[in-house]
Amino acid sequence: MKKIFLLLVAYLLVQFCQAQSAVELLSNAITNYNLKDFESTLDDCNDVIKLNDTLALAYYLRGIAKMELKDDSGSIKDFSTYLAMRPNSANVYYFRAYVEERIGNYKDELTDCIKALLLNKKLKEIYVLKATAEHYLMDYENSNRDFTKALKKYPKGWDLYYLRAFNYFYLGNYKAALKDFTKAYRINPNNIEIIYNKALAHYHLKQYDIAIALCDQLIKRDSAYVSAYTLKGSCRYDLSDYKKALPDYTRAYELNPDSDETLYNLGNVRKELGDYHGAIAVDNLLIKINSRHPLAFENRANAYYELKQYHQAITDYDSALVVNPKNENALYFAAYSKFELQDYKGTINYFDRFITLNNKKADAYYTRARAKVFLEDYQSASLDFEKAVALDPHNDEYWRNFGINYRDLKDYKNALAAYINAIKINPLSASAYEDKGELENEMKLNEEAIQDFTKVISLNPNSKVAFTMRGLCKGEMGDYKNSLIDLNIAIVIDTTFDEAYMNRAVCKAFMNDLKGAVEDNNKAIAINPKAISAYHNRALDRLELQDTLGAISDYEMLVKINPKDIDSYLKSASLKRKKGMYQSAKNDCIAAWNIDSTNADVYFEWARVDTKLDDHKAALYHGLLSLSFEKEKDEVTYNNVGYYYYLLLDYDNAILNYDKAIAINPQYANCICERGICKSKLNRYKEALVDYDLAIAINPKHIDAFYQRGLIKLKLSDKAGACNDLSNAITLGNKEAQSAYNENCK
Repeated sequence: MKKIFLLLVAYLLVQFCQAQSAVELLSNAITNYNLKDFESTLDDCNDVIKLNDTLALAYYLRGIAKMELKDDSGSIKDFSTYLAMRPNSANVYYFRAYVEERIGNYKDELTDCIKALLLNKKLKEIYVLKATAEHYLMDYENSNRDFTKALKKYPKGWDLYYLRAFNYFYLGNYKAALKDFTKAYRINPNNIEIIYNKALAHYHLKQYDIAIALCDQLIKRDSAYVSAYTLKGSCRYDLSDYKKALPDYTRAYELNPDSDETLYNLGNVRKELGDYHGAIAVDNLLIKINSRHPLAFENRANAYYELKQYHQAITDYDSALVVNPKNENALYFAAYSKFELQDYKGTINYFDRFITLNNKKADAYYTRARAKVFLEDYQSASLDFEKAVALDPHNDEYWRNFGINYRDLKDYKNALAAYINAIKINPLSASAYEDKGELENEMKLNEEAIQDFTKVISLNPNSKVAFTMRGLCKGEMGDYKNSLIDLNIAIVIDTTFDEAYMNRAVCKAFMNDLKGAVEDNNKAIAINPKAISAYHNRALDRLELQDTLGAISDYEMLVKINPKDIDSYLKSASLKRKKGMYQSAKNDCIAAWNIDSTNADVYFEWARVDTKLDDHKAALYHGLLSLSFEKEKDEVTYNNVGYYYYLLLDYDNAILNYDKAIAINPQYANCICERGICKSKLNRYKEALVDYDLAIAINPKHIDAFYQRGLIKLKLSDKAGACNDLSNAITLGNKEAQSAYNENCK
């Protein structure tokens, strides 16, 4: 028992001596700290903690020493240990917040500031740290309130005004920012950054002259101050003084050639000066330095766009979209580039993506609608035009093109309403009156159309289109004399306007000046070798002039212009058949068949050519195909098929088809006569006689019916009647009737 007591006494003596030693070391640490001997302070605190790790003051002093020695993580650790022992120390929270700010740990800094203020509201110093933490955490409103509190304690704190100015700056309150930058400058006039930011505030307030003057001050102080040249260039850029902005941006580039901001500005000003190749060269440097710059590829694309190098522009816009898939400008101009390249599907694709990001831009809907019009998707285009005019109801061009789209849809009522809207918005829009007039002409409202074209002429006395269209309307109303006057004026305005010559040709044709019509169509074709209407009209005029070969050559040109023109192939075939050019006519039919093997008209003409080639089986085959593909059965087709059976001596089937033709048209005298011939071939003379009687009743000058009836009456021993009919046939011009008459009636 005595032994245990002695051991306890010995332990207590050691503890007392250690405590005394720790206190002495702690006292030394405080002395060294006051002497700013932070290394010795640190050593003393380390020794104290080795002797006694429960002395909170040792951790506090060591944390302070580490803070002064820039051992930030060690300092925070010691302050945290102290606060675990003494959690109510506002000052230690303050110091830990200070170190956290230094390492950029603003969230923890703010937390410590709040804790310090909860413990000691009178600790005004903490507002500086709290405001700074909030500034970097972008809580600018609260940061401003705390800077204001801090400035009550530190009214000469230029840096507090400076940071508060930035808060105002980021909040868009440039006037308040300028006031604080000015206060900071008065306290610290030698700080060049304050002058720059004052200039920047003036720039955002559009006080460009003041900003430029401050930049000049900066350059006097430091001729290599890059930001001053850049800002001065931006002021002049915004003033549209691009020539003066260029040397400023150029100097900034010379001082700092690796600055992507400088290259970006330099490229922009070159574009504004129209130096697109120079801009591209600068943008190439920018992309080389920073290929992830959000605007580098877009800027170069814009230069290519201005140079109309749309393929290169699209490549760069796509690269810009890789950097930022939501780059609206890149999508917008990529769409326009596709439009200029007439890649309308590509146009729609880019505008689809653009509109998902921005559905408030009327022009995007409008241009997408125009692309759809070119693709003949008029219904979908109509929806886009509707959105465009809803977003911008005062744009006359939107309404005018909306009207054109309605016209393409044959919705004339809405087309007319759209043109009227365009004219209400812009009463001086000659184009709107012109489009309205063309629509009214299409609606056969020629009087109204003439009024609109007259209005166009009053707005634009040199409108060749208005004179041409007014002339066309007058011609359609039968006023050929005044039509010719308008068309002559159109040609005087523009001697190379093919539309005017074509319409004058039509007018001359109606006035029976067929040679003049051909001459005008010749001129139209000389101006425009692909003027389809001119070839069509010239072919008709040439036929009237008995120039069948000339008409054939016109139809042959039409199929060269448009190899899918079935109608011209068939007209050519018909004329060639009549001219005895049977094989060439057949070739035209085959060409038409290759285009559309289900076209009834192709087989109809082909069968007629076959008869001229004496290929009666082929004629019947093609005639039956013509019938099978006809949507509405035609009496002429049945009549022809009946004739083809007749040529093959199949009189019963011939009669069957003649019956069908006559059922459709009971007044079809030729068909009735041909049916009578078939009945005659079958020795059904009395039935044949009935048909001939009927044909003559319908057409009292039916030459073949008189001749055939005369022959039948001879067979029926009615010589007087026969001779009378043969005499009538001779009178009407039937040469075969003469020999029959001579043989039987003299």
